[in-house]
Amino acid sequence: QMGLDVYAGSFTRYYAGNWETVVQKFGREGNIPVVVVRANEPADAITDPEVIRPAILSWRDQLSQALGANITTPLDWDESDRAPYFTDKPAWDSYSSLLLWAAYSEHPTLPRPQDCVEDWTTDPAFRRSADLNFKTEFSQLLRGVEIWLPHDFSFTFRAADPVQNAVCFGSSVALCEQLDELNRRTWNAEEATLAQWRWDGAEPRAPLETGARFAFSIMAELSREAVTHHLILKLDY
Repeated sequence: QMGLDVYAGSFTRYYAGNWETVVQKFGREGNIPVVVVRANEPADAITDPEVIRPAILSWRDQLSQALGANITTPLDWDESDRAPYFTDKPAWDSYSSLLLWAAYSEHPTLPRPQDCVEDWTTDPAFRRSADLNFKTEFSQLLRGVEIWLPHDFSFTFRAADPVQNAVCFGSSVALCEQLDELNRRTWNAEEATLAQWRWDGAEPRAPLETGARFAFSIMAELSREAVTHHLILKLDY
């Protein structure tokens, strides 16, 4: 299974490759070679920020126009050279455990698994929450969002990303609110506890709640950084 990182930053920095995953950083600091291979990444990708940035801004304008009256102000976030970035690696097993944790909180009558679930998309609680006829309170987690924009709206939508892959978009503002609600409803964990969960991490195929806590601590922190610094938030795999 492919690895999963979460990136908060500018699209310009992301596509220029001017950032490191936590594994790359660890490798560089330890002189260990690390090669990252991403899905859907063209071999001839352009990496010059001065070429990338205007293309991103043009794409953003088109996306704003396409959303029309669904948003109250045009899309806007930091694509400057000064924009910081933040990243961490929940891996797919912990991230999927977080999705299931959210789904089971909406379907308390279903018995929640104790162990990591191999294919979360077949899980009964996930399928119920992901069903478009069900009004999930965790749409930013359970509707397949891969890119969250630092803009306040409640819906999710499919559109082409800057390199023309069709992906699902959401709002990092709404994601923060939904993560807070999930925490309030289930763990009621305070900041110090979240920091401890992130420090503790999760082994591959960790028990469902352990993985969910680790992924939650990452998503809560990075979505907050994305909103605070006006950055996009993106799944990277």
